[in-house]
Parts: sequence; structure tokens; C-alpha cells
Amino acid sequence: MTPDILKRLRLSIKDRRCAVLRYDSQQHIRVVEPHVIYTDAEGSVVVGCFQTRGPGNPAGDGVTWQRLLLSKIESVFLLDIGFNARIEEGFKPDHPAFQKGLIAVVATAVPGTRATRGGHSPNVLWHQARGWLWEMGSAIDRVLSDRKTEPGDR
Repeated sequence: MTPDILKRLRLSIKDRRCAVLRYDSQQHIRVVEPHVIYTDAEGSVVVGCFQTRGPGNPAGDGVTWQRLLLSKIESVFLLDIGFNARIEEGFKPDHPAFQKGLIAVVATAVPGTRATRGGHSPNVLWHQARGWLWEMGSAIDRVLSDRKTEPGDR
């Protein structure tokens, strides 16, 4: 596993873009909608995703929830195909298993909308705020990675 794999999966979650990946030396590729990256109780980094194509879903006639170990993901390519958080299918961003070592979680709010307290539970507002913080962190990362020199280094 390379740092690029984690970086691409985080970007997939942030942008809600489908990803194609090769897992555990399997011949076939998987098409997934990554929803969460976290450290499980055993200390392994796990990618929780809905798989739309690939092993375990050969006919492509359904969507299955998969827990994939990050250490077994060999390559990741992002597609220009978006997805929505699958709340109706059972994804719970505040699931207790994700909270111990949360690395990334899909935003459940539509980008560009503003949450108001009326009609929203505190959990929804919390996840929307976390999505906003994720966006800010990514913007800061981009600025820092684009800087060639620090002020005063000249």
C-alpha cells in the first residue's frame, strides 16, 4: 500500500466519486463508492464502501457493503462518476465502529447548502460541520503543497 492509495481514497470520499480498485491480488477489479476510512478495533485501517461491480457482486445486479483492508488495496483509480451518500441503504456516518479512529467520512449534506438548526438533528449538523472542516483542511493542504518556499527563505 502506498500513501497515494490513501490519498486517492480520501479524495474519492471528499468529492463523492466512484473508484476502481484492485484488491488482494484478485484478477478482477471492483467499482466502489467509498464512504468511510477508519481504524477498526484490531488496529487495521478499513475502507467501508458500497461495491457496485466486481467479485462478490458478479452480476452487477445489486450493491453490497464491503469492509476492505487498506493494506490489501493494491491500486486505486478515480472515475468521473459521482455518487450520493447511501443513507437510505443503511450507511450511518455516526456508527460507533467508525468513531475510534476516523480518517475520512463522506459528507451527507449536499455541497453548497447551509444547514439550519430547525428540522435537523444534532448528529446531522455535526456531520455537516465535519464535512466543512474536511473541505477547509483540503484547501489548506493544497495551499501548503503549492508553496515552493517559506517567507524569509529567499
